[in-house]
Amino acid sequence: MCPQKVSFVVIGNEDCLYLNVYTPVNPKNTTKRLPVFFWIHGGAFVYGGGGYLMQNPAYFMDEDVVVVTTNYRLGILGFLSTEDSVIPANLGLKDQRLALGWTYANIDRFGGDPKNIVIGGESAGAGSVGYHLLEIHEKPMFTGAFLGSGTSMNTWTYQQNPKERAFTVGRKLDKHFDSTDSASLLAILQNVTVANLLQICTEEQKYFNWIAIQPEDKNGYNPPTDSIENGNFIKVPVLLGFNSEELLCPLGSRSEWYNQHSLLG
Repeated sequence: MCPQKVSFVVIGNEDCLYLNVYTPVNPKNTTKRLPVFFWIHGGAFVYGGGGYLMQNPAYFMDEDVVVVTTNYRLGILGFLSTEDSVIPANLGLKDQRLALGWTYANIDRFGGDPKNIVIGGESAGAGSVGYHLLEIHEKPMFTGAFLGSGTSMNTWTYQQNPKERAFTVGRKLDKHFDSTDSASLLAILQNVTVANLLQICTEEQKYFNWIAIQPEDKNGYNPPTDSIENGNFIKVPVLLGFNSEELLCPLGSRSEWYNQHSLLG
């Protein structure tokens, strides 16, 4: 899994961009191509992984479905940006897109049908799915989408001041840092440990709205409200849902957040 801080301990490795393919059939023994479910894990964009036990695909293996789960870079490593080419935006989202592209190109070798891929996600994963729906390509790589407890319209998926956030990180890492130069900030980030970066992420995080998906017009991520209003999204069947009682978990420690942000976007 990708680096993350869980219970005061840093786990994961920067060499983390892997995916998992689970199939109920032996592709060598059948010509049948099964529908594919491509799953993006949640975790507030700072936690989780494609191999978490809570995402065990065993239930699907009793059905004729091929399941793909994937890792993507998280938190400061996946979503910090200076809004320029020095530290480009949405690296974590691009990791997801790359994994989806690999799946589209290769899933037939595992008994899956590249023409019948449904993407799905929960919480931050659902928000990510919402953004993939806004990517307009000549040939979409999926035919349906499932969003559980999140969309691209939620306030916690959209960081309106990514550059300001990025330089705040630099100042926290080096109290003498007062530059507005992106290359100087990158040099600071590259000279500290992952553990220190994740500690800053923990201190800055105000529940979800820390380093989330950012607008990036040239790479297909326009502000979601504009895209939806203008009809610029992939037209496929979409299923929306909510996890039961999901937000009870952080209620005690971050109750002030509920007075500041809309839960529904």
